Amino acid sequence: MSHFINYMFSGVYRNALRLPNGKSNYATICMNRAVRPALVLMKKLNKQISLHKAELEKKEKALEVIRRSNRMSNDEYFSTKKKVKFQKRLVWILILAELGINYVTTEIYLSQPGLVFFFLRIAIAAVVTYAGVASAEKFFELVNAKKQGKQSNVLMLVIYSLALLGVEVALYYFGVVRGHDFEGAESGSAVSIALILISMILPIIAGALRWDSYKKHDALANREKEDQYSASLKDDENELNNLLAQEDEIYREYSNKYWAEYEHFCLYKDRRNNSKTLFEVDFNHFAANSDSFQRELKHRVSGKLKTNQQASPNESDHSYR
Repeated sequence: MSHFINYMFSGVYRNALRLPNGKSNYATICMNRAVRPALVLMKKLNKQISLHKAELEKKEKALEVIRRSNRMSNDEYFSTKKKVKFQKRLVWILILAELGINYVTTEIYLSQPGLVFFFLRIAIAAVVTYAGVASAEKFFELVNAKKQGKQSNVLMLVIYSLALLGVEVALYYFGVVRGHDFEGAESGSAVSIALILISMILPIIAGALRWDSYKKHDALANREKEDQYSASLKDDENELNNLLAQEDEIYREYSNKYWAEYEHFCLYKDRRNNSKTLFEVDFNHFAANSDSFQRELKHRVSGKLKTNQQASPNESDHSYR
């Protein structure tokens, strides 16, 4: 049926049947028909590949920067991550404990009922707790600056030392007030002294733990970034390979389609040649078989893509294979 339709409505088809080099002529026609849609799809695909390659190169450069920075090795990463996680939880427990102790003290000073005084007591307790933990953390950071390869700032060390001392003095007097207020706890009793010491030590311990955990923060963060970028690169490379595989699919699809059309033509051309005692001449080498037809299609499309690239130098050639 397709032979009849082509014969009736296609002058090119009828003309190729009559020519002594009809097979060669029609092979070229089929090749040109295959090149046009394949070229359109390959231009779109190359653009996608170009964008994908640019993104891959960007991530590879970022990963290289991370790998040159301070980061943890496999041996210490998991143990350190577990330790830091535990330290952060412990810090919050200590902060909440200190906040509760300081809130009890504010109730002694501000015993008035009402939401206003309730929130005021919470605010005062939170400020005192934060001041103690933050000044202790900064104190340990400045004291150990040289050990971490940082420049020591004597002025800031003096300022934060005085700040920590001021908070500790305030906590001491808070503790004295609590000791007097608790029933059966006299000023010099063991309970009173224990409460004072706990209140003064908790922010120092919390500050020390915060400093110890955060000094490893950059190395941990860089290691986690490295893992994330490595995983992302692997996914992008798989996606790029899928795009490159589409290149072969495009050539295979249009090669098979127009090779089938050419074979169909050859069937009727051979019948005509036999009936007319004609001999086929000037046979195109690329139409010897379907593989050579596909190779020729890829060669012609790649050539046109390179020509377009030279005409538009801003576009990259991504005929990788």
